[in-house]
Amino acid sequence: MPASSIQVQILPETSTIHLYRDNMTDEYESYDLRGQVRLIPIVYKHAKESLAVHHIHLRIQGFAQTMLTSDFSDSDDEGQRDTWCKDSTSLTLLDRFLYSARGYANVTECVLDQEMTMTLNMTELATATDVPFRFSLENTRQLPPSVRLPRHLIAYHISAYVHTREEDVCHHCKSYLKKKRRLLKRRKETSIVAKVPITVACHDLRLSYNEPRIRYCGARPNCLRYQVHVAKFFPYEDTSLQFHCTFVPSSPTVQVRKVAYYLVQCETYPAKPGRMKSDQNALDPLQTQTRNRKLGYKEVDVSTIENFDHIPFTLDFDQPQFSQPIHITSLQIQHKLRILIYFAGKEKKMALSFPVIFCTTAPVTTAQPFFLSHMSSSLSLSSINNNSKLPTYLDVMKEGAPPSPFGDEVFIQ
Repeated sequence: MPASSIQVQILPETSTIHLYRDNMTDEYESYDLRGQVRLIPIVYKHAKESLAVHHIHLRIQGFAQTMLTSDFSDSDDEGQRDTWCKDSTSLTLLDRFLYSARGYANVTECVLDQEMTMTLNMTELATATDVPFRFSLENTRQLPPSVRLPRHLIAYHISAYVHTREEDVCHHCKSYLKKKRRLLKRRKETSIVAKVPITVACHDLRLSYNEPRIRYCGARPNCLRYQVHVAKFFPYEDTSLQFHCTFVPSSPTVQVRKVAYYLVQCETYPAKPGRMKSDQNALDPLQTQTRNRKLGYKEVDVSTIENFDHIPFTLDFDQPQFSQPIHITSLQIQHKLRILIYFAGKEKKMALSFPVIFCTTAPVTTAQPFFLSHMSSSLSLSSINNNSKLPTYLDVMKEGAPPSPFGDEVFIQ
């Protein structure tokens, strides 16, 4: 007769952790993940021993991984996910061997590893029981968002180890990766394991502040003066961006023939596989490699345009390699808008680059931090009708893009 057992289910209140950030966010901000661990007894008719639960050990982990291989292709699309980066921490020994045999190797960084123990002293588990938990995650400002890219993977999961005996201490849970082989047999006998994925979404609140567009100004001597108006923050979900250009030729002989533009995604990561710690110092540039991905290339013929004042341009991109900005020890991802200006005749092209930041939009249904609601209530003061007073600064800002004195100016030669 088979032995009685316990089925374990982890039921978090939410499968997505929403984190909010801006320049005022506390560096040591925490997040309470709540939920329940459901224990379902499976007892056979003539079983002699009753099921008991002494304690439950919860552990939440997050790993950032980058796949290193010489034959990796940037043309991988959604239909080729079997060649994307895999979570090597959850692969079996055979799968890990096959992964290496194909020429793949991962750089792995543990970005989150926290645990807690709930003591129940339950002598008999007769019916399905829900055990509530409250998991306090510390220093969430340092957590990167969950991403799934052809070369990069950042994934989180929460695990529950249900122990039936008091003597089954949890020191093996704390060193799971180091002692996995030696304690595998014991774990099967003394604990029941369940694991579910958790998504971490990081929202930059500066996207909601309606900051003015930045005006970049520069010139090529005896050729052209330019102004590029572009926002500092763009919604990540839109997979497009808009900007305006103004060109002022220094003489009638200078003619702008074509404007090409695209998004550059700069990815910097270690050149050698292995494990890294999140608290270690930044890597030496000689130990890293940088990959620049070109996203959404577009060309526009402007030879027939007579007035080059505030010309609008739109760039669309929808490649699977497009990512949010990432800033951790093992991976740095940032973006630049690249603009190429071609001239008629022998004049060499101009190449310009401007930094842009993509942010995810915070969901409306999720509670916002106090300082955001406080700021909104302050901004609402500008809506008071009072014709006896001059317009306030906030009133002027509502009328549209600010003139030059209100915008940040960055001069690029």
